Amino acid sequence: RFSTEVEMLANRIAGIVRDLMQFARPPRPDPHRVAAAELAAAVGDELAALATEKGARIDITPVPTDVYVRCDRSQVKNALAALVLMAMWLYFALRMLLVI
Repeated sequence: RFSTEVEMLANRIAGIVRDLMQFARPPRPDPHRVAAAELAAAVGDELAALATEKGARIDITPVPTDVYVRCDRSQVKNALAALVLMAMWLYFALRMLLVI
């Protein structure tokens, strides 16, 4: 159990460092047409385990399937995930209801 928790923490730290480097020195954007629903689902999937672990959940309002954005999928997903993660940490710390 302890080794599993240490491994999870190490993976989380590695992800934070990777995300920080993404913002510090982002690669040149590679824009493509991306479904907004796909971005929302990717962020929800990425953070669902952490939310569950903390006794919370992520509910994503259905996004119309015909809404698209032209963007670098990875960069925008990482930015959205960072915003949602900050909101989650505020919720965990303050137990405030956040509506985003």
